Amino acid sequence: MLNTCVKTIEIERKCACTGLRNTKEIKQGIKEEIKELRAINIADLKSSANTQLIKKQKGFALIDLLAVVIIIGVISSISLFNILASKRSANAAATVQAMRTISTSQSNYFSTVGNGEYASPSDLLREGFIDSSLAGACVPTPSNVKQIPKAGYVYFFETRGASQANDTTANYSISARPLFGGTLGRGGDRSFYVDGSGVIRFNESPLAPFADEHSSPLNR
Repeated sequence: MLNTCVKTIEIERKCACTGLRNTKEIKQGIKEEIKELRAINIADLKSSANTQLIKKQKGFALIDLLAVVIIIGVISSISLFNILASKRSANAAATVQAMRTISTSQSNYFSTVGNGEYASPSDLLREGFIDSSLAGACVPTPSNVKQIPKAGYVYFFETRGASQANDTTANYSISARPLFGGTLGRGGDRSFYVDGSGVIRFNESPLAPFADEHSSPLNR
């Protein structure tokens, strides 16, 4: 509006200088100039509105991007948690199978080359009842293999010989315990136990106290 008033004054001055005294001509000139000014003002307003809209659109785009990043992060965390849980479950299943293998191997050793005695990991490996990968996960570990956990678990052996003086029979016990650390955090969610009875037992916690002869049977 200020520009319009200024322009009107300029037109009147121009008319006075050029001798234009006809009121109609002055009014017509003013109308034409006002139209031009209005067209310019509308164009300026549109340009300003477009600029503001673009700024708003940029702001929304950034917010949307942040929201997408957050959602992807949450989904990735959930997926990783499920993957790790599935891996620990698979480790537990592999450990139960390994315990069955060791139990069968101990029975075979006892009734053949063991002459009524149970074997250490070195004995089972030497006689071919277990392979080096399983022997390497046992404690004590045979001297000729590298100690490496198997499917996230370590197997602790204990054997007891028969004694007539103490009126005891030969027996063994094996405690399978999940290894902690590494990318999985822990090897499994359970500990397992087996002895001369051949019954595999478990404890729901991966921490001590570990599964023993008083724990729940696995296949009860």
